[in-house]
Amino acid sequence: MSDVISSLKEIVEKYPSVLEDEKKLKSILRDYFPEDKRIQNQLYMVVDEGILEDMQGCSEIKRFKMLGYIHSLASDYGITELMAKNAIMLWVDALSITADDVSVIRDINKQTNEKEVSVIEYSDSFIDNDKITGKIYKFNGGYQRVYTGITLEKTNYVVKIRSENYINAYYIDCNGKEKLLFSHNSCEEVVSFIDDSINLSKPGIIKIGGVYAEKWSVEMIPM
Repeated sequence: MSDVISSLKEIVEKYPSVLEDEKKLKSILRDYFPEDKRIQNQLYMVVDEGILEDMQGCSEIKRFKMLGYIHSLASDYGITELMAKNAIMLWVDALSITADDVSVIRDINKQTNEKEVSVIEYSDSFIDNDKITGKIYKFNGGYQRVYTGITLEKTNYVVKIRSENYINAYYIDCNGKEKLLFSHNSCEEVVSFIDDSINLSKPGIIKIGGVYAEKWSVEMIPM
């Protein structure tokens, strides 16, 4: 891959303007790698996803932002996280950006079969006969857990939280922006509401837990 990175560095140095023109960039990638369609596609999907544009001007990419890039690319293109990471890192190295290293799922079967979240179909009626349908998302864990590539329905949620110790939850979008979903500091089951300004309908990362929370459960119910 060092030859690929060297060629990309040359493109960046000689033709910096093509990084902002997708058609020209796709053409120049074909010129530089005429015999390797796989490399062309691998490099171009980072462009097509908008990741290259977002990275430009960055000197450093933190862990959660990198995870956002990886999971967004893997989800949208149906590839493994390892393949997504490798494609992104080619551009990262070509642009001489420092990036935090992250662990990823290497096997596509593990990626698609591993059940991190339980999803239950939901329907309820209210006094005024309005009916709401959707999905309940159940998270069960201990201490700190990171749920990757999470996409929820675009709606408001009420959250039921059970934990004997303090826990909180954050949503990290594909750009690495982190927003608090809820916090909980009680032995009793509590109900919380998620700020409806947070868009959970795009693939992102949900981080739930606490340092001393040995066991907890969270249910997100549409409302």
